[in-house]
Amino acid sequence: MPESVIVLVFGEDTNDTRAVKDLILALRSAPVRVETRRSPLVLVKGKDKARDRKNVAEIAAVVRAEQRRGRRCAVVAHRDCDAIEPAHEQIASVLEQGLLNEGIGQVVAAAAAWEIEAWWFLWPDAALAVNSKWRRPEPPNAEVGRIENAKEAFRQALRPKVKSQRPRDYLESDSPKIAAKVRELGLVDQRAASSRSFERFAALLLHPEPDGLDRIGWQHGMMLRLIRLYQGGQHVQAVAVWGAKYRIVTHQRGDLVQRCFVIGLGPDRTNIHSGHARFSKQRFSSADLSPVVGPTQQGGPR
Repeated sequence: MPESVIVLVFGEDTNDTRAVKDLILALRSAPVRVETRRSPLVLVKGKDKARDRKNVAEIAAVVRAEQRRGRRCAVVAHRDCDAIEPAHEQIASVLEQGLLNEGIGQVVAAAAAWEIEAWWFLWPDAALAVNSKWRRPEPPNAEVGRIENAKEAFRQALRPKVKSQRPRDYLESDSPKIAAKVRELGLVDQRAASSRSFERFAALLLHPEPDGLDRIGWQHGMMLRLIRLYQGGQHVQAVAVWGAKYRIVTHQRGDLVQRCFVIGLGPDRTNIHSGHARFSKQRFSSADLSPVVGPTQQGGPR
């Protein structure tokens, strides 16, 4: 069994990296080692290419230093979008493709739209578990990634309507506390709203099944950003689509027949539908899987 991957979490500040660490642990059913890094900060915005490349190169340098110590590392990089969805797509793409270009092959971007506080609307009970005197935070939009200035919106949503009963306001240091409650209370799959930016992040952290097979996720400790399977003359490629689902298109060489499988993220994250062919998990093993990172050639949304 290969040595387990260590997940290095980078972000904009310590509160964010600690919060993302707990979300990773909440999403993963199997044990995984996660470490936060205080620097370099993730500053990518997808607007200044030269600045973005420099920032990505700095992150890659830290990862390579860990690899020279003999550690197998994956990267999760957090960045607030400071814009509504679908702004997360561009920032996530720049981060992931940039690190791929730097030779870092296992990476997932946690690009929160507008800010990570938009994600906390997904779990109102976690916020109340941090401070029971806060008001239950009801999102002003069912798609929380469409909430502008999410941090202030979340802060206001927590304030009781009666001023005389108001507790202290939400602080950025409460962010990792809320994430910890999401993990401790097992709330990660009990979301009160929707967020495409969170769903994208969660979809790339699928956990292995009890039989050891990752359909899309981590195989024997390795994070698989996407999978390619070469089997019996067929090329299977996983392509991310909306709604935290994946389309797996099978290209049959010679006749160009396409077969489509869709993996949906239900409570057990294992829901598989096939329209044109039966999918037998016994037909391939971990030796058939190889990690792939970056945009696909299908042109579908990320």
